[in-house]
Amino acid sequence: MPESSVDQLIHEALLPYAQSGVRGIYATWAADQRIDPVVMVWPWKKVDYHGIYTNDVLPFDLPKDRKEWHGFFQHLRDKYKANAVLFVEQRDAEIVAIFESPHGTHSWHIEISAHGDVHILEAPKEKTDVDSVGLLWRPNKKSN
Repeated sequence: MPESSVDQLIHEALLPYAQSGVRGIYATWAADQRIDPVVMVWPWKKVDYHGIYTNDVLPFDLPKDRKEWHGFFQHLRDKYKANAVLFVEQRDAEIVAIFESPHGTHSWHIEISAHGDVHILEAPKEKTDVDSVGLLWRPNKKSN
């Protein structure tokens, strides 16, 4: 099977896990009324994660300083053999989640709506191959 077909199968197999993570945003929001930036990494082989060898999804909080994010993403990709990533961050009026693999991206934009003094999350608007973390895939360039 050509590599791109394998990448596509892996992408499609991991996408439901990313969707599950996106659904979890609503529970976190209900409890905290905010979302801290986070990235989840799916390694393509077993890696050492705090002394445990695993190929399960690995969660990481992002550095406080946004200027450090690019280098941190690259470190995660290389050290943890990223096959796919899910990046989640709260922006001014929305929460954005981007799932990225060498095959492409799937993203969710969740608007934050004010209802009096209460802020709620709307239904996600989904996009394919529009948003990018830029680690494993970029528009007009299928892999890094």
